[in-house]
Amino acid sequence: MAIRNRNTDPPEGDPVNTEVATEPMGEPTAPVPTAGPDAAQVAAATVSPGKSPAIPDALRAPNLMRAAQKVARGFAHLDDVATALGSDLIEWDIVSPSFDVVQKDVFEGLPMVVIAWKFNESDKYQILNSEGNPIPAWFVSALVASYDDDGNVGRPVIVNDGGTGIYKQLEQVSDEFGVFGGIKCPKGLRRSTYDYTDPQGKVSEATTWYLG
Repeated sequence: MAIRNRNTDPPEGDPVNTEVATEPMGEPTAPVPTAGPDAAQVAAATVSPGKSPAIPDALRAPNLMRAAQKVARGFAHLDDVATALGSDLIEWDIVSPSFDVVQKDVFEGLPMVVIAWKFNESDKYQILNSEGNPIPAWFVSALVASYDDDGNVGRPVIVNDGGTGIYKQLEQVSDEFGVFGGIKCPKGLRRSTYDYTDPQGKVSEATTWYLG
């Protein structure tokens, strides 16, 4: 995977910090709940995306659509659908796992594990290169989960960052060690708040988040 050119890093407080990945991962939600029984399976499926669910032969019939149209009006319950298809229904989240996108403050000071991450080119934000020309900004999408003192893992969610904190830290890890996951952060995330002056001279409060 190509890593972003360091010469194009956004400045501290750059608005790309709020970028959300364009993949179907949902909207920001409330704080992450405690560990669930399926957390490990969800994480494993994400790390090994090539693993596909077992597909019953009944669902592979080329004429399935035509046969279903003849009986669909008689369905009153999900059991009727499964019976007519001759197969259990497949949960969409097994076929294509999706994860909620949460704000970074959810993990402030909360022990967490960065399961995996991916670098993305933004189609929404731009930054200026050394010649002053606008170029697409980059950001990182990280699949993370909280954990407790016993090592129980919470529900995996997505955290995005395009600034000089989390993004740069994970970029450095990928550059130096060639890995894209498996980072334990006992102190969760920490914030750094400061005054930021934009190219037009406007001063505003900005926050950069770091892995703790």
